Amino acid sequence: MANYFAPEEDTVNALPARINPNLAAQGRNAVARQSTPNYDSVLEYLGLGQSPDTIQQALEHLGLSDKPARMNPNLAAQGASARKFMAPPISVMDEKYPAFKKSKDQSEQLGMAIDVLSSVIPLAGPAVKGARAVGRFAGPELAGGLESYMGRTGMQLNAVPNEIASKLNSYGNKSDTTVMRPQRNAYPGIYGNPQELAAEAASRVAPENPLLQQLFDVSRDDLWQISQQGKRQGNMPEQPFKSGENAKGSKYIDDLMNPRNVNRLQSIIGEAEKLPALYQPMASWYVTDPLFKLYVKEFGMEEAIKRFNKMNSLMGMASPGSEVLSEINRGTAANWLSTQGRFEDFVKHGGTKVSGRGSDFPIDMAAVIPHPYHPTAHSGPMSKYLSGGVVDMQSAKVPTYIKASGVPETGFQTNWPVGDAHLSRIVGMPDVRGKITMKGQEVAPGAAASVPEMVRFSPFFREKIASPMGLEAVPAQAVLWGAGSGATGVTSQIGAGKLELLAGQIGKMAQRMGISPIQARDMLIRGEGHAGFVTPDMAAAIAAGALGSAAFTKYLLQDNQ
Repeated sequence: MANYFAPEEDTVNALPARINPNLAAQGRNAVARQSTPNYDSVLEYLGLGQSPDTIQQALEHLGLSDKPARMNPNLAAQGASARKFMAPPISVMDEKYPAFKKSKDQSEQLGMAIDVLSSVIPLAGPAVKGARAVGRFAGPELAGGLESYMGRTGMQLNAVPNEIASKLNSYGNKSDTTVMRPQRNAYPGIYGNPQELAAEAASRVAPENPLLQQLFDVSRDDLWQISQQGKRQGNMPEQPFKSGENAKGSKYIDDLMNPRNVNRLQSIIGEAEKLPALYQPMASWYVTDPLFKLYVKEFGMEEAIKRFNKMNSLMGMASPGSEVLSEINRGTAANWLSTQGRFEDFVKHGGTKVSGRGSDFPIDMAAVIPHPYHPTAHSGPMSKYLSGGVVDMQSAKVPTYIKASGVPETGFQTNWPVGDAHLSRIVGMPDVRGKITMKGQEVAPGAAASVPEMVRFSPFFREKIASPMGLEAVPAQAVLWGAGSGATGVTSQIGAGKLELLAGQIGKMAQRMGISPIQARDMLIRGEGHAGFVTPDMAAAIAAGALGSAAFTKYLLQDNQ
């Protein structure tokens, strides 16, 4: 759930892959005015540092260069002439956010396609980076890529600004934190008013996808009941990830265990509980029992356990450095290809950026989203798993996540919170970690929690945060993930649990293949296809730089309908 260009296991997890194009479009002269000394290196990394004119052409093609009301509040509130206020809001708690919010109506149409835009990024991002903007994309062609970027960076108004904003702006005051011995205040919004945090998150809860009922015969309320209101206990209480014998964990985690921090986290959960539309679907986010029942119906219990575990594990192993929708796309693709005896195709081609796909690229893989860390973060661990049947990763998050997504018949855990980047941020870990630099500049250490950190943190979270609030640790983590989403940079839909997100991606699979959603669901379960919506035609158009802004938006809106 971090950015697409660094797995969450990275110690930095901060490769600046999605900077705000409205800033880039102003050229290098704006850099000095913003006092962000690492901005040049960001542009250089993206391959955009030498081409502000090309980006400006794209913005003009989109009709945005002279319409600051559709941009971030710095432009909406100050106008194009007030360049010194160009930085986007760090989070929804930023004082600039109200102006940002006011402009939302003007982006309503593009906002209809936000779930589509969010998954196009892995295609558009590498394409823009690889092309280096100059020559490969002219104004109309680059515009398509920039539209994608707007949905992910906060430039498109109903998206939550991501962590890049906090990396390009100064930290908050250390005195505002609730941790002991703070090294910084990396994500200031997490220390805001818990009631406001939860209310803002509740305002972004997505409507229930009707495909959840159509494909799995359940509603969000049904999943809430299955979870026993977040109290259902798992049957795998043991530590789900590997650590050293008698490991005691990272001592600085103790700086999170003071009464003020405990009270803050409990208060966020308590405020979320007052908002059932937010609280209930988040507390049941990991429930997948209805999917398992369909496996049993198709294969019988014994074979269902094997096949369900395989797909669940491969999706979990596709999660480092990915949003949930990308994780579903790539994980189900790995499952499909391995089931068909073609996993080597995934190994060889699953990381190939769209612009680099040649004549040897399998046409039926055109809708598989590429990933720049494919060989190390995804296909490598997946290959080990498929050959040995064991999830062997030097990670706390992935094994914990996989087991949290299980069911009683396969074994599942609720004792150990899933330590993704957003949990680490909301609890304050970045503020007690040591200093991390990139090219001489300090960056926010907002990565997923490490094994030593989770060894020490998990029992504390279970006993002092989750249990007093009447929740198991995994549901409590999910509630914090949702309620604190505006401050930590969550970009997935709030309110849609894992099963509902899968249902939506199965619907896109059906559109892509020209079949019914039920047929697509059954093919997915049998390992005969993968979830996701990106069509071969669209992938080819993005690769060739042939899909202009207007056509791109029209396609997205039609696809979303």
